[in-house]
Amino acid sequence: INPTVPRDLDTICLKCLEKNPAHRYASAQALANDLGRWLEHKPIEARPATLMTQVGKWMRRNPSLGLLSAGVIVTLLIFSALVLVHNRHMHSLVRESQHLLIKHQIQTGLNLAQEYDFATAALWLARAEEKGAERVPLPSPSLKQLWFGTELKSLAFSQDSRRLLMTTEADSKLQIYDISTGQIVSAPSTETPAAKNHRTLLHPDGHRLIVYSSAENTPSPLVMLRDVDEFRDTAVSPDGRFLASTNALGITRLWELNPVPPQPLSLEAAILSTGYSLDDSGKLQSLTRDELQTRWKKLQKGL
Repeated sequence: INPTVPRDLDTICLKCLEKNPAHRYASAQALANDLGRWLEHKPIEARPATLMTQVGKWMRRNPSLGLLSAGVIVTLLIFSALVLVHNRHMHSLVRESQHLLIKHQIQTGLNLAQEYDFATAALWLARAEEKGAERVPLPSPSLKQLWFGTELKSLAFSQDSRRLLMTTEADSKLQIYDISTGQIVSAPSTETPAAKNHRTLLHPDGHRLIVYSSAENTPSPLVMLRDVDEFRDTAVSPDGRFLASTNALGITRLWELNPVPPQPLSLEAAILSTGYSLDDSGKLQSLTRDELQTRWKKLQKGL
């Protein structure tokens, strides 16, 4: 076949040479008409052989290669079908595994909340949210302030529940902070700290602390605190609204126990409340004091 011959003319010639008479021009006039259309640059009646027709002719000319090629094609089709079924099955298993993981994370969070460990519960629920679960409305104490100072000997609230009194371990120096602003206000020797009005139960590991009200008619805990370092002291405001704790790293936290309206604890607030983050395997990972301080500064700036 001469590649310089126009395609339509080549098609007309090949139609004339078809072995099957039914595929040739019906008459010389039909051939003349098609040649006339070609000369006038009009669409011709003849059409090139389809791909299937060409394949059929090739297989008749090369039966051995044709059978081998057909076998390879069938094998590839079967293999592709098996791969497709396998992939669908694997995707189904992944979706089911993801669903079970989310269900486990939510249930773990709810179980921790029933134990009054609201901050750790928020870590688990946030993990489930990251994977597409709906937010679980879990009212919990709200983190209001975070101070990074030296190790403290004791904590106490003022009589009006507006200030937090911190006594340092090293020199017993009294520092007084406004709980609404977090800023130090003064250190007058006349400030009278409020008496302790709560009970605590410390876990043997020193990193978990259950806080109870001192009232005899409230046997349920106010909250269970979890901290990356050992607790040193806690205080509950006289009006029962605020809770403060301090640890061996000199990190002091202030929570509002029953915020109005109730507010779920955000992931960042949960990390800052405990000093832990939760990895993909469900293990608590402790953060350093510097990491917590950096996160708190960013949260304060709204970053």
